[in-house]
Amino acid sequence: DNGALMAASSSAMPRAVQMIKSWVLERYYVEIYPDSKLARSFALRGISGTEYELKFASHFLNFYLSSLSDDYQYLAVFLLAKESPIADSSELAESRNLITQVYDFFSATYGAKDSRVLELYKIRNIIHNQLNEDVIGRIERFLRENPWYEKDGHTYLQRILVLLRSYYNFTPEALKKLAKQSGVTSVEAATQAIVQQGITPETLLALSAVTAELKTNISTSQISWEMKTPALALIAKSCQFINKEINRMNTISSVAVYKAMLNTIYSEGFLIQDNWLYYQEELSTLEKAKATMPEVIEIATMTLQESFTGTFEQWISIAPDEKFAMFIDNAIKSSALNTAALSLVK
Repeated sequence: DNGALMAASSSAMPRAVQMIKSWVLERYYVEIYPDSKLARSFALRGISGTEYELKFASHFLNFYLSSLSDDYQYLAVFLLAKESPIADSSELAESRNLITQVYDFFSATYGAKDSRVLELYKIRNIIHNQLNEDVIGRIERFLRENPWYEKDGHTYLQRILVLLRSYYNFTPEALKKLAKQSGVTSVEAATQAIVQQGITPETLLALSAVTAELKTNISTSQISWEMKTPALALIAKSCQFINKEINRMNTISSVAVYKAMLNTIYSEGFLIQDNWLYYQEELSTLEKAKATMPEVIEIATMTLQESFTGTFEQWISIAPDEKFAMFIDNAIKSSALNTAALSLVK
């Protein structure tokens, strides 16, 4: 009963915010502690099929997105959608988690100075830090030169290859199709321009601008109740595409690219609207954009910390170690903030 739910939104929303934040942190906990009781319980629950979970998760997210009362409530739901079947765009997050497990296992088995482990360490650092498409060939070469890996039954590197190929093969045509399905004509038109004109700073900026507009309007009546979750998924996919293409650039010589990055940082929820509007005025030239972006990243990191205040401390109380404390860092590395940080060294 959507009407009854919305009528109770003022009293329901505080609990819903806590649910979303804990949902994100629970997923992270299960990923980094796969042998924990909580992680094992996910494999045993068997209560309902995914089709039912997705249906009612969408109902819940439609309510949540319709009831946003401040800018800090959006980031957690974006992170949740990005790494769920709703958006199905968690390739980088899963790749980073898997390569960490691969490196930690073989480092403990053979020692950090073993030549094979040293190569895995390089692959790990590329995926975690300065990600580029060349890492796919590096993993393929490692598997060719080390046939024992597959013979011994190891599969994580093969899974990482599948994930990274999927990430880099997401095309403007695929994004256009998703925009059409979501009924967002502005994103569809901006993506069609990329199909026709190619990937340029200007076409990426245009796509980022309509994506930011979609994020701004997602809690308003401009987007109908039942289309809010598809709109959120489209924002996640659009940002994924823009970040991927900016990361592919060898150099950045246009202020339009920095403006596109600012829009994706906002669209992902790392900037509140007032900060986004302020920095739009600040990025007036290429030199000023380069000088301002570190400040944007700092403010955006503070937004992330503020968005999980209270809930993060609760989870730290049951996982008081370095691995769980890396949640903030991992969230940044899988976001538009990482793209912005890498742009400063190009």
